[in-house]
Amino acid sequence: MGFFTRLEKLSEKYIEGFFKSRFAEHVQPAEIAKLLLREMRDRKTVSVSRVYVPNQYTVFLGTEDWKTIDAVHQTLAAELQKFLREKAKDKGYEMVGEIRVDFQLDEDLHLGTISVESSFSEELPEDTASKEAEGDRGDEPSPGEYTLIADRERFLRGGPEAPVQDTLTRLPSLVRAPKAMLVQKIGGTEGAKFPLGTRGVIIGRRRSNDVCLADKNVSRVHASIDFVEGRYYVTDLGSTNGTYVNGSRIVKKRLEEGDLIRVGTTILEFKVV
Repeated sequence: MGFFTRLEKLSEKYIEGFFKSRFAEHVQPAEIAKLLLREMRDRKTVSVSRVYVPNQYTVFLGTEDWKTIDAVHQTLAAELQKFLREKAKDKGYEMVGEIRVDFQLDEDLHLGTISVESSFSEELPEDTASKEAEGDRGDEPSPGEYTLIADRERFLRGGPEAPVQDTLTRLPSLVRAPKAMLVQKIGGTEGAKFPLGTRGVIIGRRRSNDVCLADKNVSRVHASIDFVEGRYYVTDLGSTNGTYVNGSRIVKKRLEEGDLIRVGTTILEFKVV
């Protein structure tokens, strides 16, 4: 039986009961599992003779999604740990400690949005480098906290071969040269510059975000900047106080040179390099 066939069986076990009536517009267990697997794959780290993957995963869900999963989240976490352990064994991946999956509430996330953080519980051997097993990834983050966010509708629409776009914010990209930047005009660190490449970036208070802002009026996961078909777009990720471009509140908007993005009380200027 294939891995994803077993995964579907896992989902059916819940959907036939608790989830069938309550999860119509919410995230599905299989979606969470697939996102965790993608996180494991994208975070693999290569040593001379071994491939390591994170062993700790935290799944954040918004208030509405949390209400549907709270009663069974420990059981589901145990099932997901089992599946991730089997996947790592199938692929020959190594872990530095026991695998663990936890669920947490994040009130800043809107319905259908999944946020995943992964980490290694111990330091990796000194001879490791953040690379794909098949080739150099070039700029992977160092072992530690890592965040990946997926909107349910966009996640489902994408597939194994989906382009970067704004499907997932941590997908690898072949082109890494910065094409634009954000310059902080108003806020705690005025003049700070944040390069933008071809992968999406997350803006918010959470310290693991690409653009971390110490602004209490900014949501932990507030907005994203995505590179789609040669243009940059800013998307609000269900933030509490909204995202504004040149004074107008937006859901998603294409960015032009000199646009001013306001999140909380912080203003960022979009500049093309």
